[in-house]
Amino acid sequence: WLNQVIMDTGTDEVGQQDPEMSQSRYSQPQQAAPQAAMPEPKIDLGPVAEAVRELVQRVDSSERRTSEMTRKLEATVGQLAQRIDQSEHDMEDRHTETRGLDPLERKLQQLGERMERAERGRSPRGEDTRAVQTLEKALNSVVDHLETSERRTDDTLSEIRQTLASLSNRIENAEQETEREEAKRRAQALEGTLTQLATRLEKMEQGVTGIGPQAVEAALKAIEEKSNAESQRKTIERLQQSLEQIAQRMEQTEHRADETAKALETTVGGIVRKLEDIDHSRRTEVPDVLAARLEQMTRRLEQNEHMTMEAAQAVEKAVAGIGANLSESEKRDREALSSLQATIERMTGRLSHLEKETKAVKAQATLSPQINAGGIAEMADLPDSARGIT
Repeated sequence: WLNQVIMDTGTDEVGQQDPEMSQSRYSQPQQAAPQAAMPEPKIDLGPVAEAVRELVQRVDSSERRTSEMTRKLEATVGQLAQRIDQSEHDMEDRHTETRGLDPLERKLQQLGERMERAERGRSPRGEDTRAVQTLEKALNSVVDHLETSERRTDDTLSEIRQTLASLSNRIENAEQETEREEAKRRAQALEGTLTQLATRLEKMEQGVTGIGPQAVEAALKAIEEKSNAESQRKTIERLQQSLEQIAQRMEQTEHRADETAKALETTVGGIVRKLEDIDHSRRTEVPDVLAARLEQMTRRLEQNEHMTMEAAQAVEKAVAGIGANLSESEKRDREALSSLQATIERMTGRLSHLEKETKAVKAQATLSPQINAGGIAEMADLPDSARGIT
C-alpha cells in the first residue's frame, strides 16, 4: 500500500511543482518513474468474509442445539426427581400404615384383657395355672420367633449394607477412572487445539503487516469461535487456505514493491546525476524538493510502522481473549459435570433408601402372616378358661 501511494502521488508532485521546471530539458528523466510502476493487484477479501459469516451461522446453530439439549436434560432430570419424590411419599404412607397395630398385637391385647378379666372373676385354680403356663409358653415361643426373625433380618440387612458399600466403592472407582480418562482426553484435545492455534497464529503474523485491521479481527474471531465449536473445522481450514492465499499475494506484492523501489532508486540516481550538471541556482531548488519528498516518505513509513504495531497489539489482545474464553469454557464444563454428579449422587441415595424400605416392608409383610397363624394355632390348643370362654 505504501509503495503504491508513493508511486501514485510522488512522481505527480515532482512533475507539478513548477511549470518552468516541467518545460526544461531535464523534465524527461523525472517522468521515468511512473513508467516503472506496475499496477498493484487488489486483494479480494470476499471469500474470507463469506467464510466468516458461514462460520458464525454454524456456531449459532450449534449453540442453539446445545441449549435445547440442556433444556431437555434438565426436564428429564426434573421428571425423574418428581417420580422419586412421589415414590418416597408413597413409601412413607405405606410405612405409616404398617406402623399401626398388626393382628398379632391385637391378639395379644385381647388375650391380656381376657386374662385380667378371668383373674378378677374367679380364684386361681389348677386348670387356670396350667392354662396360664401354657399361655406363657406360647408367648415365649412367639417372642423367640420374633427375636429369631429380627436376627435374621439384621443379618440380611448387614449383608445388604455390605453389598451396597462394595457396589458404591466400585461405582466410585469407575467414576473416578472415567473422570481421569475424560480429563486426559480433554487435555490432549486442548493441547492439539492450542498447537493448531499457535501454528495458525504464526502463519497469520507473517502476513498481518499488509492485511487491514478488519480482516485480522475477522480471522481472529473465527479462530476464537473455533475453540467453542470444534465441529466447524472444515470451515476454519477453508478460512486458513484463504488467509494463506492472501499471504502469498502479499508476498508477491512485497516482491513487486521491492522491484518498484529498486526502479525508483535507479530513477533517483539518474535524477541526482542529472542535477550535478545544473547550475547553482537550480541545485539549491531541486534538493529542497527532494528533501520534502523524502520527509513525506519518512512520515508515511512511520505511519505504516504505527499501523503495524496496532495490528500486532490487536493480535495479542485477541490471543489473550482466546485464552480467557478457553478458561471460561473449561470452568463451565467443570461446573456442569459437578452439578450432574451431585444430581446422580442424590438420585442414587434416594433409590438406595427406597430399596431398603421396600425390602423392609416385604419382610414385615412376610413375617406377619406366619406369626398370626402360629398364634391362632396355639390359641386353639388352650382350654376354654384360658381363652376366656365361660
